Amino acid sequence: MAITTTSGPEDATQLAVRGLTALKRAQGTLGAGESGGGRAQAVDASLPVYHMGPDALTAGIPKPATSARRIGWRYLLAEGQTKRAVEVIGDTVSSITQGNGVRNLERALSVASKTVDNLRPYEARVLVFGRAGNSLLWLHADAGGDRYFSLDEQPQEVDEDGAMLSAGRKTRMRQVMKTLGENTGVTTHDTDESGG
Repeated sequence: MAITTTSGPEDATQLAVRGLTALKRAQGTLGAGESGGGRAQAVDASLPVYHMGPDALTAGIPKPATSARRIGWRYLLAEGQTKRAVEVIGDTVSSITQGNGVRNLERALSVASKTVDNLRPYEARVLVFGRAGNSLLWLHADAGGDRYFSLDEQPQEVDEDGAMLSAGRKTRMRQVMKTLGENTGVTTHDTDESGG
């Protein structure tokens, strides 16, 4: 397979496992052998997380290879049949998810591995647009020719320019709504029911 994942820094990997253990302790779902810090979770994959903020997204059609910055790591942790994604930003566990989001990332990795040219090495990354829109699976190739895949139930390859234009439109719309609210005194809400 031409897709590789990078090992996250050891301190971030340990933080991800400790964060999951703390969540399970708070939920009262720790197993008997886990109370002493938790048994080691199997790290299925660690993917660097890159972010493109509003400035990059509203400046024409940005190129992630030059505009995105790495902000952390997303770990896929397996525990029996249960898989969770733990995101570490800096020295903080920023989110722990399971269910559709994790399955969608796994599906996207599977679809991508069947789609890409096996002669060209790609590094798997997660590209996030923050409040501007969805995340993408980003396959970065040092030699150029990066590829992008949606992270939905039926992942598919997406066009880079189209994905960047869509995220830029969403960012500009949020900026207009915010300005409108500030100028009219109308309160605008910058979240949906999923928190994004």
